Parts: sequence; structure tokens; C-alpha cells
Amino acid sequence: MNETDERQPGPRIVVVDDDHAVLHSLCFALRSEGFDVITYDNGLAFLDADEPAPPACAILDHDMEGMTGIDIACALRKRGSTLPLIMVSGAVTPSLRSRALAAGFDAVLEKPLFGDELGDAVEAALSSR
Repeated sequence: MNETDERQPGPRIVVVDDDHAVLHSLCFALRSEGFDVITYDNGLAFLDADEPAPPACAILDHDMEGMTGIDIACALRKRGSTLPLIMVSGAVTPSLRSRALAAGFDAVLEKPLFGDELGDAVEAALSSR
């Protein structure tokens, strides 16, 4: 009898970032931790997506052309979404952190991310809901 790896994919995580290298890196890190990952390179594509199953968490870059991570969060909250949100940014200032938390983000992380920082933030966001 041949044994196969029949692990079920973990929770679905959405990653929105307009930098394709960062998008690939975040996707790789999350998949290596067992998450099912869907990616978008802009906020409008994510907001307009018709996913068959809602994601468990979204990771949003802040500095993107068109819509910032805070813009996306505000649009989601206007729709009544309680989706856990994590912001990533290359320049986290106290003002940005404050605005992100007020917009409904569960965590704000500064790039580059190290070690288990991203996975730990996702797990914390998932367990808080």
C-alpha cells in the first residue's frame, strides 16, 4: 500500500502587495507554514474578487498605488467584514500604526519580516476572532 500525504490545506490567507518580489516572499513563507494562500497585486482586485470561500485573514501592504492598505481595510469594514487584517509596510511610523489600528488592523508589521514574525501574527489574528 502506498502512503500519500493527505494533509488538508490550512486556513486561507489573502496577501495584497504590489511588489511582486515581496508578494512571492510572503506567499512562500505562509505556504511553508501550511496556509492556503491567495495573492492579489492591488486592493481593487482583492475587493472585487468573487472567492468561493471567504479567507480567514488578509495581509495588506500599506504603500500601494491606487488604494493603500488602510483604504482597503476601511472598504472592508464598511461592508461589515470582520476579517482579521495584518498590515505590512516598509516604513511603520507611530502615526501609521495608530491609523492602521483605528482602521481595524489586528497587527502592524514592518518589512523586512524575520523568522516566525508573520506566521505568529497570523496565528494571533486568527485566534483573536
